[in-house]
Parts: sequence; C-alpha cells; structure tokens
Amino acid sequence: MRARLATAPLVLLVAAAIAVALAAAAGVAPHVELSDSMRPALRAGDVVWLDRIAARDARPGDVVAFADPERGVVVLHRVERVRAAALGRLAFTTRGDANADSETWAIDAAGDLGRYAGVRLPFAGRAVRALQGPPLVAIAVLSGALLAGLGLRRIWSA
Repeated sequence: MRARLATAPLVLLVAAAIAVALAAAAGVAPHVELSDSMRPALRAGDVVWLDRIAARDARPGDVVAFADPERGVVVLHRVERVRAAALGRLAFTTRGDANADSETWAIDAAGDLGRYAGVRLPFAGRAVRALQGPPLVAIAVLSGALLAGLGLRRIWSA
C-alpha cells in the first residue's frame, strides 16, 4: 500500500510530462505569464497554453505572444489592429487589457506567433519558476532514484 502511495505522485508527474510533450507535438506549448498586464483574464504566475500560428492568421481580439523588440522578452497582449507593412510584413498594434498604452511592432506574415488557446493553470507558473535550475535537477534525480528503487524492490520481491 505504501509503495502505491509513493508511486502516485510519480505517475502523475510522468502523465503531466507526457501530456505536455503531446501538446508540444501538436503545436501547443505552455507559457508562464510574467506580468499582470492581461488582468483580469490572465495574471502573473499563470501557466497558459499557446497555439503556434502564422502571423497572418492573427485577428483583432486574439491574445498573442510575441517577442517584444524593445524589451527583449516574450509578451502576451491582445491584438487591437493588424495592417499590411512593407516587404511582406504585418504591423501589429497590441495592448495588455490592464495597460493604458499600446505598442506597435512588425513581423513577417509567415512568422510564428503564439495564440492563447484558452487554457490556463492559475499560479502554476510560480511553482515552475521556483523549481527551475538546481531545485529541478535535484527533484529529477531524487524522483528517478525513488522510481528505480521501487522498481528494483518489485523485482526482488517477486
């Protein structure tokens, strides 16, 4: 019974990893929202799922993730306007729902954007960010050792 209780978190972790891998293969990727600029819909620390789309497929009202050329980070904001620009590019005007000002940026029409898929895990990104680096490596090593130990125990007790 104790072995089953000990393996339950590992099974959930493996299932979550498989789900994320399958979603990534289908073009959907998780993203940790870093600011409150999209409040109340999205908050800092939420994990949101993004569909990969061509820039030409984005429409006003969509919430898109893009590389902000001024800040050098990925930003998640709502599209206000899309218009044709020079050399096959599109000029976007976007704004966070909680922001007073909008930003304008351009991308190739065939360039990739992330579009919010409507799925979010509130505050899960805080745990993800806290576990990055050495803590995540330690958890992975300990989980692997525990799983190997449980497997060997089953083999030896059979």
